[in-house]
Amino acid sequence: MKKIGLDQTFRFSCTRRAQCCRTGPNVALTIFDLVRIAKYLKKDWRELIPTYVKVIVADMVPFMLLRGIRDECIFLSKKGGYKCTIYPARPMRCRLYPIVPAAPGADYVYLDTKCPGLWSGPERKVPKKALEKYYEEVREHYKRIMKYVLEEGLEPEEALEKAIEDIWDQVSLEEVQGLELEP
Repeated sequence: MKKIGLDQTFRFSCTRRAQCCRTGPNVALTIFDLVRIAKYLKKDWRELIPTYVKVIVADMVPFMLLRGIRDECIFLSKKGGYKCTIYPARPMRCRLYPIVPAAPGADYVYLDTKCPGLWSGPERKVPKKALEKYYEEVREHYKRIMKYVLEEGLEPEEALEKAIEDIWDQVSLEEVQGLELEP
């Protein structure tokens, strides 16, 4: 990883080799990511958890991760080249790649130096609006879940389910499809 300031530029052009999608599964999801994916697939969010999403509880905190098949993202298709089958609704972490966010409030991010498209292509700025949206969603994700666990005494999985239900009606399909980042 290479640390860069929020005002620095970097060169990047996606090579469509899916290096980022074939080194996992390691993408953590927020409740917002899960809802966007479910709405894009026109499924109830409950259908995603056993098939596409793995929930791990660590010290009272539930974490959601995209499932993988042989270390590849479950949504990666190889037909006609590598393709994300949920591209318009892909998780925020995927949208930001090759940028890897630091802690919220940091004045820097990381670039994944294993990305084959890094250092080639057009010069880019760190997408600050998208990064801030990601941080807002992460804050809200953990705030809701921990409120239900610590203040209301729900079990972690119940807290996760309640937090997802809280935002289900707030996220529209139009928002999912219109959520693109600045270049």
